[in-house]
Amino acid sequence: MGFGILLIGYFLSFATALAKMYFFADIIGGLIMTYALYKLSSYGNEFKNSVYSSMAFTVMSLFCAVTALIGDSGSLFFTVISTVRTGTILLLHIYMLSALMKMAQGAGDEKLVKKARWSMGTVTVYYVFYILFSLLSEFIAAFGNSSLNYFLNLLMYFYGVACIILNLLVLHSAYARLYIQGTEDPNAVMPEFKESRNKLINSIRLKFYNSQKKAFEENSELVRKTRQNEKASLERKNKSKSKKKGKR
Repeated sequence: MGFGILLIGYFLSFATALAKMYFFADIIGGLIMTYALYKLSSYGNEFKNSVYSSMAFTVMSLFCAVTALIGDSGSLFFTVISTVRTGTILLLHIYMLSALMKMAQGAGDEKLVKKARWSMGTVTVYYVFYILFSLLSEFIAAFGNSSLNYFLNLLMYFYGVACIILNLLVLHSAYARLYIQGTEDPNAVMPEFKESRNKLINSIRLKFYNSQKKAFEENSELVRKTRQNEKASLERKNKSKSKKKGKR
């Protein structure tokens, strides 16, 4: 469907950003996310805005990387493009999670809707404060309050980690559940696992596949039981009608 690819792209773009060493993971992850969101756009127009915001994020990440490599990371230009990049990240999350909520509502998965809504709220608060803190950091440093600056940096770091983990869980839920929702055929068969040549990618995909397979089997069993209960209920109604006709 595309959620598995989106999950990998999101992890590369944001989870690896917490590492001290920069290796263009945000650009690579942005390209993967754009491809995944483009695939998901076939399931609803709501994902199209996510595609555009992901493309904007990837382009701004490239600008930031080039500016940093040429040693101009302290310039006003770098500050401006970094702020714009943060804005594209916020838009990406808003559009992506909004589209996911609509898709989950269509599948009748209220639990996933609540998760996505909560995630969107926490992410929006984080990036609004992040932009404000970025603009005010120089003002705080000018007054020589280094301890306050350090505390705010640490607070934003852990809040950012929490947001990333929350979003990864939401995307994993979408990957494991949205494909399963609406499976009406109790005899449906789970597609076979296709191995990759890369062992690392293969192990990651296998974990996701097993999670999806478990949800698929649980849903198939639920469909079977529902069908059996509906059949038994219909038979009882027919017997009741037959008895009433017999008495007449």
